[in-house]
Amino acid sequence: MKKTSWLPRLPETLAHGLHSVLRWPASFMQQLQKYGLHQPVVQIMTQQWRLATHEDCEVLALQGRSQVLVRDVLIGTDKAKKAEWMLARSVFPHSLLRGPERQLGQLKTRPLGRVLFRHPHMVREAFEFAELSPSRLEEDFHWASQKALWARRSIFRLRGKPLLLTEIFLPDLVDWLDRNPHILFG
Repeated sequence: MKKTSWLPRLPETLAHGLHSVLRWPASFMQQLQKYGLHQPVVQIMTQQWRLATHEDCEVLALQGRSQVLVRDVLIGTDKAKKAEWMLARSVFPHSLLRGPERQLGQLKTRPLGRVLFRHPHMVREAFEFAELSPSRLEEDFHWASQKALWARRSIFRLRGKPLLLTEIFLPDLVDWLDRNPHILFG
């Protein structure tokens, strides 16, 4: 399968609500809570050490085939409402998970953003965007989808050490944004 084409900008034709959420630079979870979507549920799909992929090495400037901790989570609402908002993949290089940042490897069901956006030495780099095909979603994220989904990724640096966060916006969130055009991120 060919490599995903990540873009520095979003197409202007993208729906306004989705465009605003993809560009939102601050805590996604806090913004959803501001609009009444309380009690987000973080479900760990996988969390395991593995060899970094070629793309991980390229994006994170890792040497050789480094070990990384990969955490895939599904973020949504409680079981009663059962809305699935986002898939998120965090790639933590081994070098990041030392010292004070080792807590990132032990988040369990806590949202990553809750730690990142409170970190005094956090810098978020520019976003890249991609529309991921159903086959890419299945192959890379083990997620079955009938249609392509928009994603963004960015590097966070904590004390200069990188981690890669990829966020895929799921149909329940996109539908909610379409039903609530007054809600904008930004």
